[in-house]
Amino acid sequence: MKKFKLAQALVLAGGVLGSVGFLGTAEAATITNGTLTLDVNATGSIHDVTNAAGGFWNYGYPTIGFGISSSAGFGREDANVGAGSFAGATVGGATTIVATGSWGGLNYTRTYSLSGFDVNISTLITNVGTGSETFKWFDAGDPDQGIPRSGGFASFNDVLPGYAIATNSTGVPPDLVKWSKSDSSAVLTFIPGSLEISNASQLDALYGTPYDPNLANEDIGIAIIWEKTLAAGDSITLNYIQSYGTPDDILVPEPGTFALLGAGVLGLFGARRRKAA
Repeated sequence: MKKFKLAQALVLAGGVLGSVGFLGTAEAATITNGTLTLDVNATGSIHDVTNAAGGFWNYGYPTIGFGISSSAGFGREDANVGAGSFAGATVGGATTIVATGSWGGLNYTRTYSLSGFDVNISTLITNVGTGSETFKWFDAGDPDQGIPRSGGFASFNDVLPGYAIATNSTGVPPDLVKWSKSDSSAVLTFIPGSLEISNASQLDALYGTPYDPNLANEDIGIAIIWEKTLAAGDSITLNYIQSYGTPDDILVPEPGTFALLGAGVLGLFGARRRKAA
């Protein structure tokens, strides 16, 4: 069972450019490129990614979110399962969704955009405190890819040098979720046992000993983790890509995609889960 007792100050984004529906006190947002549709919760975590065949995060126990461990403690945002440590705001535009929030002395601006079968995710983190801050940031999710083809919660999973994949365990063609990284300091891994990152100790253990099931058929989740130190006033941008479709659909993202996305962010803003049976 999840236990979340943390709350943080609301960071308001100026103006809502376009959105659909309400969730809590802020507005959720949706964008589409004709291939994928991305639905982001009001507080900034992904609600679902869909294509013509349906949603990727609407099976089983749809855990997907992001979080942080720092001197301010541990916090996680995962509205799909009611987990909310951050109080933030989401602004939806025509081609991007931007979520803002804070944790202790760290502010974040999280930008989502779409290209082909890819969801590009860029998180700009700024240390607005008076001293240096070391923190771990993570994105994690459990796609339960076996369920669409009657294969149960388990999926075939593997971590390769540049990406981690989860494909459904039966059926042709398989549905696929692939997380690709461009930052060599990021750690791609899967979450064994529990299908979520629920506390700082679990995050530390996972970072220290990344787990690779090597195409085992397991009920686990994908995770990407960074450990960074920021001096007072400094910022850093953490980029990665989520790809959705089938193996034939998805190509390895070009590094230039991240450069363009990061430049856009700086221009805009200036500076289990259920237990296993």
